[in-house]
Amino acid sequence: MRVAVIGAGVVGMTTAYFLAQNGHQVSVIEQRGNVSEEASLAHAGLLGPAHLAPLGAPGMVKRILSQWLNSNSTVKLNPSFRLAQWSWLRAWMRECSAEKLLINKEKLQRLGAYGQHLLTDIEHLHNLDFQHRNGVLQLFRTTKEQQKIRAGLAVLTDAGIPFQVLDTAACHQLEPALNQQTALVGGVYMPQDGQGNCVLFSKQLKLITQQLDVKFEFASACEQIQSNKNGVTLLLKQGDLANHVQFDAVVIAAGANSSLFFKQIGIDLPVAQFQSYSATASIKNNEDSPNISIIDEYEQTVITRMDKRIRVAGTLRLGKNSKKTDEIAWQNLRQIATDWFPNAANYHTAQTLTSEHLMLPDGVPLIGPTCKANVFVNLAHAENGWAMATGAGKIIADLISDIKPDINLDGIGLLR
Repeated sequence: MRVAVIGAGVVGMTTAYFLAQNGHQVSVIEQRGNVSEEASLAHAGLLGPAHLAPLGAPGMVKRILSQWLNSNSTVKLNPSFRLAQWSWLRAWMRECSAEKLLINKEKLQRLGAYGQHLLTDIEHLHNLDFQHRNGVLQLFRTTKEQQKIRAGLAVLTDAGIPFQVLDTAACHQLEPALNQQTALVGGVYMPQDGQGNCVLFSKQLKLITQQLDVKFEFASACEQIQSNKNGVTLLLKQGDLANHVQFDAVVIAAGANSSLFFKQIGIDLPVAQFQSYSATASIKNNEDSPNISIIDEYEQTVITRMDKRIRVAGTLRLGKNSKKTDEIAWQNLRQIATDWFPNAANYHTAQTLTSEHLMLPDGVPLIGPTCKANVFVNLAHAENGWAMATGAGKIIADLISDIKPDINLDGIGLLR
């Protein structure tokens, strides 16, 4: 089959890889000039299933309301006057119960564990080097945060995903560079989770897929999708040139830009577009820098080491942003990095990036066929696209190939 993949972020790239492995003729349509130049470019880099969790959780609504006017809040839901954003917010609030948290967390970790297995296979099969290192330490500044995580740990136990609950001293022993002056009551260590350079992986996968005869159409925008039982027709535009191109099937994996196609393919979903932020700084003191990835649970922020740089990523914003709100977000990230590793990097000269993500109220991605013939979606991974990309890509490739997927797909398709 001739299959088009719209989007060359890490989700689109893994989708193209597995489609090619299944014997399809694949074309990747990307409006940018290379792979992973949008959300994947600013990704924190976390991999593995243990750390995955939805935004909706008990106490989150109260926390957001209490910080509604606090410009320094790292999770800011400030919907506009658009009815769709308020509809999303109401649906999200219904996902904040303890029961829904466990259900949604299990779905994410099911996808994450599957993706981790596949990523390891790809890494070894093709001898890739994308700065992959294992170990993620989730830190708690207060006892209240530590207690809230207990239900989520039960999900890990049921799934057979290893973790270790640590006290303050053990956290500092595991990561000696942690600032002794920052409040810390304990943590959870996830040895099989880790981090990697998402862009580097995508570029290496591009070379591999080209060897599998995958074609890339860069600087090419898909402006229309028409489908019928015999295939799909895409209207592709490059500069002033526009062409209709025929395919047997299409996969929409364009990240935040995927919402442009919803009306065309008959999808009506309560989906919201979030902004997230990252700051990447050069390491100045190696001995004061982290050796494993850090999650600051209260701040919902990740600190990872990428070779000779440190990246701090987080801050979710729903609603209108501005230059001022962007600067506040980046300043918050620099401060959080300074809290934990004050002498590690030149934070004041950090490279700052912002990216956009689609998120459904339950925080679980949408993977599978749509109501339109031969049109598939692989989207709404929020900030977890890198961790779930390989699993999601393999699922889509198998569905298109009429191969039964390796894992249970309950709760991740359009009908849920």
